[in-house]
Amino acid sequence: TGIVYSEAGITAILIYFLNKERMLVIGIASLIFYWAILVWFGEPGQEYSKTGNAVLNIDSLLFGTNHLYHGEGFPFDPEGLLSTLPALFNVICGYLAGDFIQSKGITKKALTQLIIVGVGMLIIAYDWDLFFPINKKLWTSPYAVLTVGLDCLLLTAIIYCTDFRKITRGNKFFLAF
Repeated sequence: TGIVYSEAGITAILIYFLNKERMLVIGIASLIFYWAILVWFGEPGQEYSKTGNAVLNIDSLLFGTNHLYHGEGFPFDPEGLLSTLPALFNVICGYLAGDFIQSKGITKKALTQLIIVGVGMLIIAYDWDLFFPINKKLWTSPYAVLTVGLDCLLLTAIIYCTDFRKITRGNKFFLAF
């Protein structure tokens, strides 16, 4: 048997044991903690580069370079162990968004609030990018915030089109969601 780490599994445990506010605090703390790890354990001046970051250093140490993805000419796993921390924020926010929609219902007020959260997340992400770059390969904290903001806006657009405008053509893809 092995240790299984997963954002969804961790979030499921948090949902079971904690209230929503504490879950959100843990999500935000995971973003800040991840940033600190990248700074503390990355190579000086290379903390956010592909080859000098803490994600690569720690994954190489724990798993060995032979067990990492080599598709970019060097060993690197874009879904490494440390990237679980900012991805945890994504899963927590996804749960909270779904819970919000279920509890508030499909109303214009709820969609307006979801738009405000989405735009707020985009502002936070782009402001944070001035100090900590948006970087998908490292799944940086500002990248996680950016994707949550975009997801909120996309979800709002889908709900608006399907539930308010009653546009059903081409929406079979979204039925599962």
